[in-house]
Amino acid sequence: MDDYKVLERSYINGTLREPGEVVTLEIDNPGSNLELVTSGAKPLDKQTIKELQATADSLGLTIPDGASKADIVALIKDNDTSV
Repeated sequence: MDDYKVLERSYINGTLREPGEVVTLEIDNPGSNLELVTSGAKPLDKQTIKELQATADSLGLTIPDGASKADIVALIKDNDTSV
């Protein structure tokens, strides 16, 4: 089972879910209304957060509140022209 962030208001298993909610589901092909959040990932430790923030700061990026490590890495990759 994986965790998914709801991207748009959706009925999931008979319950109305709002954007930003996280649901745990066992599905093979999530729809466009869901984004994979974690597959057993551990919470970020303080050092990792500092390193990611420093990299984002050096690129002039702002990390949104509640962003996952995958979100932050994607943001950095999308904006880092040095690689």
